[in-house]
Amino acid sequence: MAGTAHIAASSPNRHRRLEMTPSRREAAWGYGFIGIWLIGFVIFTAGPLLASFLISFTNFDLGHPETWSFVGLDNYRTAFSDPNVRQGLLVTLKFGLIAIPLTMGASLGVALLVNHQNLAGRPLFRTLFFMPIQIPLVAGTLVWLGFLNTNTGWLNGILGMVGIKGPDWINTDPTILASLSLTACGPSATS
Repeated sequence: MAGTAHIAASSPNRHRRLEMTPSRREAAWGYGFIGIWLIGFVIFTAGPLLASFLISFTNFDLGHPETWSFVGLDNYRTAFSDPNVRQGLLVTLKFGLIAIPLTMGASLGVALLVNHQNLAGRPLFRTLFFMPIQIPLVAGTLVWLGFLNTNTGWLNGILGMVGIKGPDWINTDPTILASLSLTACGPSATS
């Protein structure tokens, strides 16, 4: 009897500990979203960077990956003793010192100019500066919509040549997500 009284008395405390306050719930959501980014960062950025750094201490050959050995700093000595590498680093440094401030200054200047109250035709200038970003996106989207068209699209035409009736890629529930993903991540989205 004493044991059940002890369990009953401790249950409300345990239940209180499991409840999340709004700030803890918000923090958990934040960690969840950051966690997704961190996983992608580790897999696609930090992992390859670390692997490249470690491989730089070996004589790894992609043609014969089984015959690698540790060479220490020999690769770095060879690279820094090569006059072409030094010249390339110097040219890259000069280019960065010239191009980055000029690009940043010009971009800031144009942004300030286009947002100035006294500029006549401000909406026109904003449109003209934004068009080079939008035109390839719209054109690429139209190309993908033509490619995925149910009646005249290339994809269904190719599938029809091998005897497969292609689905309605744009308007049906099972294929719309794949179609939109292909459109968003296709070559036109990266231009």
